[in-house]
Amino acid sequence: MTGSDQSDIVGPFYFDASALVKLYVPSQYSYVLNRDFAGRKDLVLSELSITEVTSAICRLRREGDLTQADINQIHRRLLLDVAKETFENGELTSNVHRDAEKRLLASEEIELRAADALHLELALASRCQTMVTYDRRLAEASRRHGLVVYPD
Repeated sequence: MTGSDQSDIVGPFYFDASALVKLYVPSQYSYVLNRDFAGRKDLVLSELSITEVTSAICRLRREGDLTQADINQIHRRLLLDVAKETFENGELTSNVHRDAEKRLLASEEIELRAADALHLELALASRCQTMVTYDRRLAEASRRHGLVVYPD
C-alpha cells in the first residue's frame, strides 16, 4: 500500500507516535498521510502517543527545527483533535499492560521496546485492522500479529 489508493486501506487504524507526529509536523510523508486519512472516523490513538509526540516536537525544538510557538501550536492542534473526537482513545488499562508484557516475554525474533509493545497491544485490543507506523520493528511485529501495516 503506497498511500495512492485509499480503497486498499482497511480500518480501524491505530496511529503510533511515529505516524501521528507526521500528521502534525510537515515531512516528506505528511501530504500523503493527511490525504489518505482526512475525514476518517475510524482512527485510534492512545494517550501514550500524545505524550510521545510531545516529546518528539520538544526534541525538534531543541535541535532548532521548530520554535516554541510551533510546538505550542502543534500541541494545541493535537489536543483539539482529540477533544473533537477526531481520534478514538485506546485505553492503557492494566490488562493492556499485562498482555503487552506477555507478548514481550514470548517474543524472541523481534526486539520490541516497551512503548511499541503497548502500541501493538492497544491496536489489537481496539480491534484495529491496520497499524499506521513508520517504526520498522513495530511494523514487523504488527504484521506477525495479523495487522495490515501502513505504509507497507
